[in-house]
Amino acid sequence: MASELRVDKIVPTDGVASDSGSNRYGGGIVQILQHTDSTSYNTSQTSYQQGPQTPTFTLKYPTSKVKVTANFMIYADARSGGYLSAACALYRGSVASGTRITSGSQPMQFASGDGAVEYYIAFQTLTFLDAPGGNTTYSLAFKKNNSGGVDARIHGSNFQTVIMLEEFSA
Repeated sequence: MASELRVDKIVPTDGVASDSGSNRYGGGIVQILQHTDSTSYNTSQTSYQQGPQTPTFTLKYPTSKVKVTANFMIYADARSGGYLSAACALYRGSVASGTRITSGSQPMQFASGDGAVEYYIAFQTLTFLDAPGGNTTYSLAFKKNNSGGVDARIHGSNFQTVIMLEEFSA
C-alpha cells in the first residue's frame, strides 16, 4: 500500500524571504517552460532588434518570481573593416513594446575587421530573476554596438536558441 502526503505549502524553517534587500526567496519551482528556436536573426542596426520570443508564460501565482535563462550563439561579421561588437539583452514582452530587464550592454561579442579576423562566433548566456506581476512573454534582443563591420546575428541555424523560464513561488 502506497502512502500519499498532500500539503498546500512548504515553508522553510527560517521563513519566506521578501524583497527587503535579502535577495533570496523561499518556496520552490512551480513550473518550467522551455522554448527553443532554430531561426537565425540578423541585423545591421545599432538599436536593439527582436530576436527569439517565448510564448505567453501563464503564472500560477501573481507574486511569483520568474528566472529567465537564454542560451544562444551570437555572431559578428566584420568583413567590411573597422571594429564591430554585438550586444544582447533580455526583455519582458517584445523588444518594440516591452521592458528591458537586463542592464548594461552585456554580453558583448567583439570582432575585429583589421584583416586578421573576419568573423566571431560565441556561445552566450543571459540570466535574470524577474518579478513580472502577471502573465508575460520574454524576448532576446540583439544589436550591432557600433557602426563598423557588416552585421550581428543570433545564429539559430547552427546552434538552437533555448530560453528557459522557471516560476518560483515567493
